[in-house]
Parts: sequence; structure tokens; C-alpha cells
Amino acid sequence: MHEDIEDDPVQDENALPTAPTDVETGESVKVAEPQPQETKAEEPGEPEEKAAEASSSQEAESTPPAKADGVSEPETTSTDTEDLLHHPPHEEHHPTYVNIWAQLRIFHAVFWLMVVILVVAGVITGAGAAIGWGYQVPMQIFILIVTFVPGSGFLPKKAIKKEARDKAIIADQEAPEVVVVDKPPQKKARMIWLDNLKTFLITGVVLGHTGTAFMGQGAGIGFIPVKDGGSWFMFFGFSLASALKTTIVPCFFAISGFFAPSSLDRKGPQAFLKANFMRLGIAFYVFWLILNPLLYVMGYGMISPTASVTSGGTTNQTSPADTACVVADDDPTGGDFMCQYQYFPNSAHTWFLLWLLMFQTVYAHVEGPAIKMDIPSFGWIFKKALILTLLQMLAGFLCLVGGSPLFAEMPMLSAGDGYFNMAGFVVGIVAKRNKWLEKPLPAELVRSSRLYAAGAMGVITCTLFFIATPLAYIGSTPVFIVYFCFNILMGPLSPALVILIVDFFQTEMNFKTDISAWMADGAFVVYLIHYYFVNIYSYVFIQMLPAGFDKTASDSLVLDKAIGDASAFGGCLFVFGMSVLTCFIIGGAMKKIPVIKNFI
Repeated sequence: MHEDIEDDPVQDENALPTAPTDVETGESVKVAEPQPQETKAEEPGEPEEKAAEASSSQEAESTPPAKADGVSEPETTSTDTEDLLHHPPHEEHHPTYVNIWAQLRIFHAVFWLMVVILVVAGVITGAGAAIGWGYQVPMQIFILIVTFVPGSGFLPKKAIKKEARDKAIIADQEAPEVVVVDKPPQKKARMIWLDNLKTFLITGVVLGHTGTAFMGQGAGIGFIPVKDGGSWFMFFGFSLASALKTTIVPCFFAISGFFAPSSLDRKGPQAFLKANFMRLGIAFYVFWLILNPLLYVMGYGMISPTASVTSGGTTNQTSPADTACVVADDDPTGGDFMCQYQYFPNSAHTWFLLWLLMFQTVYAHVEGPAIKMDIPSFGWIFKKALILTLLQMLAGFLCLVGGSPLFAEMPMLSAGDGYFNMAGFVVGIVAKRNKWLEKPLPAELVRSSRLYAAGAMGVITCTLFFIATPLAYIGSTPVFIVYFCFNILMGPLSPALVILIVDFFQTEMNFKTDISAWMADGAFVVYLIHYYFVNIYSYVFIQMLPAGFDKTASDSLVLDKAIGDASAFGGCLFVFGMSVLTCFIIGGAMKKIPVIKNFI
């Protein structure tokens, strides 16, 4: 969300400034006047997914004291004073508790073990979909224990205070008497372009979910453009999805990671996790347990789908998270059996919140020196993206064999899913630690990204136009195989598009208006509620179809009869435009409500 800028940034109350010393005598030197401070950019509130905004609202970095040349203030943290003395004081240490590489190996091994279990159980018992959905339960337990049970074994019983840390380091250096110098408040310039980027990304989320609804997928009411043969809407839908899917969610995770270090440094692990849970966890559980199931109740009430079976009590449920079409025992119409929604907790689009909490929980107790690196070249990024793509394709294929395209509700089938979301969060952290976004991105990096993005999108679009789309409708084997193979191109396309978007907003969108501020304020609310309005306006669109059009649906909320390409284009634009307008109006207004704004 968009947060007001404070003229006087919050200073760490436990910070202990280090006095400058004479390099020859070692005696302390009193400073009469503070040295001028360089203006520093302050980031705005995060996106999606408030999701991303959670860390942003906690950001208020401590301003370091002025230091004489050759004198540096150490940045180390550990679990107790004795451990601090073993860290070289000139190294900057991330204030967490387990070696980063060991931690990553542990979580990586656990992930692949869970994938293997899903595959084996899915092939043998057919319960892969249930297991894939159920993996979110141990994730939630892990997050809750680490966050709310001090001394649980995941985090130390209490973190050392910064004041004690500084005193220990000073004692280790046999430092002379410290002279505290009062410093004037430092004014920060806000990264307004991040606010505008957040608005752009959340608008892309609404567009993507509206498009999938008109491609026969999505959460709620759906449509089929064409049942047999090629479809222009499918062609444009797949082409747009190739860009949106690989970019938006990893970019949101990167923004969330960008805001995490400052909040963790300032609050400490336990307070960091609790604050994030209060802002993200509560929203996740409200939607998982109540509002997402109600979304389907609303859809079933509007569409009233019939069942393709002839006896009551049968269910047409392919996974626990699906909208289960439970056939009513009594059909009041005397005709086809009617479907009734069966309650089940459903993450729908809010899976992002759970996985963001998971990434933050892991990050909060990972230790090691902050990774120091310059912005890499596109060649380096390309090679790493290819490795991630191969890992993601393998994991997605195994999950599909096991019967679940989702892993703890997170999509797993293509580039931009799974590994790319984790990588986005890590890249955001590294970008923050190394101040990558405090100046424009390197021109060569932007140029190379532009060339690759143009080439990859050209190949994808031409392949869809000349090969995949004319063969069959979405869901057919040719389209699925071609789209799955696109992962090789879409893997490096993901960071390339993120680089281009960041460069554009840094250079062209660093401005603020009343409208842009309102939209940025409401972005997290738009993320949470947009599916409701996509369904409402989809139902309105159904009522706009010709009177003789067959508006029935069987076994699901997708209309049986194809609506045609023209109606698909027109309906998608109508539903998208009305949903975006309504959601941003409501979201910005809710951010003005005194109590509610603290939770959104």
C-alpha cells in the first residue's frame, strides 16, 4: 500500500554510535558538528499482494551515525554476546541464526522428498491431488510455531538486543571512550515508481484472472470461446499469459523480498514474523476458510449448474480444492439433478499470502554475511534462469504425474511458478542489501533483456499462431505439449521482462498524482477482492447474451455452450474494465478507514 512519508525517519533506539578515533594515537576525537548526510531513497509500501505490502509498512531504517574516514561501524548479530566475538567486526552479518547454505539445502531436500511422496502416492492410490493440497497444512503449522512459540527450536528464545551487540563489539576491539554525537533527522526521498509498479502489477493480476475465466478456467464462472478448432481469443490469451504468468508473481515476490531486510534488521526475527502474520496471515485465513468458499457459493447460486449423473449423492470432484459438484438428493425441478457446492477451504488466488509467509519465516532464521555482488550481466542471469527452468519443469512434470498441478496450492506447471517465486524473493533481498535500485539499471543489461524478450515473445507468438492454436482447443494434447515446451523460452523471459518493467517504471513512472496515490493505496484490497467482482460482472455479461442463448452449465460453473470469439473478446474487456474500476474505488476508500487501514 501507499504509505505517508515521514519527514523524520525512525531511528533505532538501541543504536550506539561509534566515535571517530585518531588512526595514530587511538584516542577518541570529539566531533563538534555532524557531517552532512546524503539523501537516500525510501521505498513505498509493497504490492500484492499487500502481500507484498506487508513488509513495506514495517520499513523505517535506522540512520547510521557519521563516521570519520577509515572508521566503519560493524553490522553483526548473533544469538549471544559470546558468539559475536567470533565474527570479524568489519563483516556485515545478516541478523539471523542458521547458515544460509545449510538452510537452503535442508529446505530443498524437504521439498523434493515431498514431491516424491506426492508422485508415489498419486500413482499408487490416486490421492496425489489431496496430498498436494494437504501440504499447505504442515506449512501453516511450521509458520505458526515459529512465529508464536518462543523457544520452539526454530528460533532462539530471545534475540540479543542491538545495544548489547554494539557493546560486545566495542569491547572486542578495545575501543576508546565513545562520544555520542546528536544527529539531525535525515529526510528521505520516496521511490514513487514502486507505488506505480505495484498498481500496474495488480491490474495485470485482474486481467490475467479475467482472461482465464474466458478460457474456461479460473475460480468461479467461466466461458468457452470455441469448442472445436482454432480460436483467436485463445491465441491472444495464450500469448498474453506467456508474458503475464512469467512476470507478475515473481515480480511481486521480488518486491516483498526487497522490503524484508530493513524490517528484519529493525524488529528482530520474532517481531518481524509476528507483524507479518498479523497483516498477511489473518487475511489468508479469512479468505481460506470463509471468503473463498463463499465465492463459489455465490457462483453456484447465480449459475445453478446441473449434474450429468442420474442419482443423488454423487460428487464430481477432481481435487479437494475444486468446486465440488455434489448432486442434490431431491431435484425440485423434476428434471436434471442440480449441483450443490460442497464446502472446502480454498486458497484460490490467496495462496500467494501463505507462500510469502513461508519465505519470510525461512528468511528470518537464515544466517551468514550479506551476499555482496554487483548487478549481474544478462548472460549470467540467462544461465541461472535456464537451470531454474529445468528444475521447475521436472518438479511440475512429477506433480502432474502424481495428479496435482498444484503444490500446497501454488501452481507448478510452468516457468514463473515454484522455483521462480522463491528466486524472486531472494533476488529482492540481494537487491536491497546491495542497493541495486537506488540508481538506474545498467544500460547493457536493459538492452540485452529487450532483445531476448522480443525474440522469445516472437517465437512463442508465431508458434501459437501457426501450429498450436489451429490444431485444437485449449486442454488438447497438442496445445498442452507446445505450451509446456515453451518453458525453455519462458524461463529466461521471466527475469528479462522483470528487468524491462523495472527500468521503465524507474525512468518513466516516478511521479505521483491523486489518482495514482489512491490506486496504490487500494492495491492490496484489489488483490483480495477482485475475484468476487470478476464473478459478479461475468454473471452480468451472461445476462447480456442473446435471449435464445443456452446459458446452462453442467457439473461446474463453466457454461456448456461456446460463446464465440467476438463475445469472448467483448465480454473479457467488459468484465476486466468494470472489475478494475470497482475494486480500485473500493480499495482506495477502505484504506481511508482508520481501523481497517491497519490490516490492509
